[in-house]
Amino acid sequence: MKKKFILVILLTLFIVTGCDKKEKLSCKTSVTDTGSSNNLNITFNFVNDKISSVYEEGTITFDETYVKYINSYKESLDETYKNKGFDYSATISNNNINFKLVSDSKSNSKLLKILNIKEKTKEKVKKTMEERGYSCK
Repeated sequence: MKKKFILVILLTLFIVTGCDKKEKLSCKTSVTDTGSSNNLNITFNFVNDKISSVYEEGTITFDETYVKYINSYKESLDETYKNKGFDYSATISNNNINFKLVSDSKSNSKLLKILNIKEKTKEKVKKTMEERGYSCK
């Protein structure tokens, strides 16, 4: 009786906690524009083919002639991401802006709206990001 009870408990725990399908999609891009270059990495975490969290990090490097705009660009990033429910930070170092952003299930919808991602399954997010010039795996 005791063995059956333990087996039932273990089976129940496995069913409750072990059935979620967890996947990750990492997308990267490097873009050079007049006066700056951007290196961006976005990682989408999925549970049961739904986005559970997003991690974004990037470095924006300004040419010497455009470095005078670095503070304005950082302010624009801050306005877009700061105090919106994300874990966000951005710093200026030399001619670079380095930023990191993490959203969880509570703030994902806000970030996905900012990123203009409408379809939220892994395959559709991958297709959208690749259409924007990211390489995803």
